[in-house]
Amino acid sequence: MNKIRMAVLWAVLAIASPVFGNAIAFYDGSFNAGDWDVLELNTWGAGGSFVTSQEITGGNPSKFMKIGIRLDGAGQVSKFCRRIGAVYDPGSQGAIASIDYSEDDIMLPNKAATGPAIRQDGVIYRTNAVIPQENEWTTYAWVGLTEVDFREPADTASHPDFSPSGLPIELGFFHANSNPGGSSPWLYSGIDNWSFTVHPVPEPATMSLLSLGGLAMLRRRKSVRG
Repeated sequence: MNKIRMAVLWAVLAIASPVFGNAIAFYDGSFNAGDWDVLELNTWGAGGSFVTSQEITGGNPSKFMKIGIRLDGAGQVSKFCRRIGAVYDPGSQGAIASIDYSEDDIMLPNKAATGPAIRQDGVIYRTNAVIPQENEWTTYAWVGLTEVDFREPADTASHPDFSPSGLPIELGFFHANSNPGGSSPWLYSGIDNWSFTVHPVPEPATMSLLSLGGLAMLRRRKSVRG
């Protein structure tokens, strides 16, 4: 009798515990030209030019994306590099609990601000930036990002919607350079091992599963008695 009661108790606990959704990872270490495009983020002042290219060697360990920014005068050039096909849909895949992001960066030999960025319903949101200072490949990571960590550059109170009612989210990164003093020559840097991991919100088990588990235990009890 005690064994049967314990079996029912463990079944109830197991079913009532939250079931964590599997993390969904997006990664690129090759940067084929057709896999990426560039969208405007927050360029102001005199503006300038922004170019990307796939480099076959010199990455970490081989292929990487080389980025060049040239300023035509005082101001900033800031772009959203979007990984085509890297999309997470909270409506069909579940609300987002958090996001982990990492990228490898290098100065070639210039530095630029960089960090994770996303696009939802036509609006681009970015996080706080880092400005790599190393002439060798270095990994930078952002862990446990939530929707409040992403904001629209023109309105820092505006955030994406990670709830189940949120629209699909396109993933990528931003790259920017500025010079309030005037123009600049081409400034080059590199990025490799782009990684975006989405952690869905835990989903509670349903009461129907609990009913099925209890019914199975009762049937087992009846069989033992018989």
